[in-house]
Amino acid sequence: MNFNGIDLQSYFRIISITGRGVAEYELTTVDVPKMPGVYYAGKKRPSRIISVEIQVRGENREEIRKKIDELNGILDVNEAVPIIFPDEPDMTYFGIPEFADEGNEYTFKHNCSLTIFCPDPYKYGEEQSHGFTSDIFTVQNEGTAEAKPIIELEVLEPVTFALISNGEEYNLVGRPVDVDENEPVDELTSILNKRLDDFVGFSDVAAGHTFNDPLGGIVAGKFQLGNGQWMVTDYGTNPNGWHGPSKKTSFSESLQDFQIDHYITQLNFAGQLGKNVLFLEDENNNIVASLGAVDKTIASGYYNKIQFYLGGQKLMFDFEGFNNTRMWLRLRRQGALFTATAYQLREDGTAYNKVTRTFEDRLSEYQAPIRQASVYMATFKDYAATRMYANRLQANRVNDLGANQIPYIAEFGDKIVFDFVNEVILINGEPRMDIKGFGGSFFKLAKGSNQLTVTPNSFNTKIKYRPPFL
Repeated sequence: MNFNGIDLQSYFRIISITGRGVAEYELTTVDVPKMPGVYYAGKKRPSRIISVEIQVRGENREEIRKKIDELNGILDVNEAVPIIFPDEPDMTYFGIPEFADEGNEYTFKHNCSLTIFCPDPYKYGEEQSHGFTSDIFTVQNEGTAEAKPIIELEVLEPVTFALISNGEEYNLVGRPVDVDENEPVDELTSILNKRLDDFVGFSDVAAGHTFNDPLGGIVAGKFQLGNGQWMVTDYGTNPNGWHGPSKKTSFSESLQDFQIDHYITQLNFAGQLGKNVLFLEDENNNIVASLGAVDKTIASGYYNKIQFYLGGQKLMFDFEGFNNTRMWLRLRRQGALFTATAYQLREDGTAYNKVTRTFEDRLSEYQAPIRQASVYMATFKDYAATRMYANRLQANRVNDLGANQIPYIAEFGDKIVFDFVNEVILINGEPRMDIKGFGGSFFKLAKGSNQLTVTPNSFNTKIKYRPPFL
């Protein structure tokens, strides 16, 4: 038995397995007065319960107890995980152990029954992946139930929308253009798009410089390159407060309406302190806004905060909860409206756990154009620093759109993903359900042949799915 990628063969042998037989259904009926019998309204598959009779063997009781302790650690999961049984090596169930019924224990063996709860009643074959360059293609679902696909669109030219249809149902992100009434335009103009895997375009901020901001401190030490990211091994010294290195870049133009995206990593543990910050400055080095992750609490737990400040005084975003993780921070100013957004990032770069706040600058106190950006990482006095990395920085000018103008949602090289499994639409890893088309749905692949259409004809398409079986 393979549990969550771990072969359990060395821990026990399976005596019997139940709960994988003929499919079970829950019927919904309606009792209609004076009508014989009942009205059949439908059916559904309930969750699946699998019971596995196992026998743990060892040379003595001590070895058996050690195996059981190790097994308990492996089975201690907080979500349904993949499970493969030896007599179905090409099928995967997704379950979580619910309880174990203890049996007899002898000198060389221990019997028990392990109950596994599967919220998803289906088992799945190996993932299928197919690529298409045509806008009409056929996908064969060889399972015995409907499948949930993940459809990835590689963008070949700027598009204002993307639509996927099976002929009866559809899903849509963005808005189509009526050529008689609408004009497609760029909502954002890229000013800087820099992966921080080198120092090209950046210069050192002089040692001793002070960032007079709640997220600031003095400049000391220096950056070095890690694995495709900036990191710090020398924070310098400051017996009185925060200290660490900083590098600065200048934009090709001053930005009034802007969108800044900063990708960072903050791995904070107990007893470690750190600030991982981006300062946005005007042409005279005055701080217009700051954003970053900071852990400034000496305690036994995680106390990382995500904070955004305006003008070194206005705290507009203060969120505690993203600990020991990669993050995507965004600050957007459009007119008087500031929008601060933070995401956590998975290993594949997709964003989740969105948190956002807004602030309307009605008194025009924080309207200076930004011209520069400074990356700053610091620790406090002589405390150990959190492990911090800066991964990527993007700066865009936000364009003012007219009533008849429709913005492009993706450019050449971007990726649009319709994830029918998690029911989310992603553009370059960012959930964009805010521009999901009205009436669109996350439909499934029927059993057998499915003809799909992608519109417009501006994509290379890849579809992935696991065929489900009853």
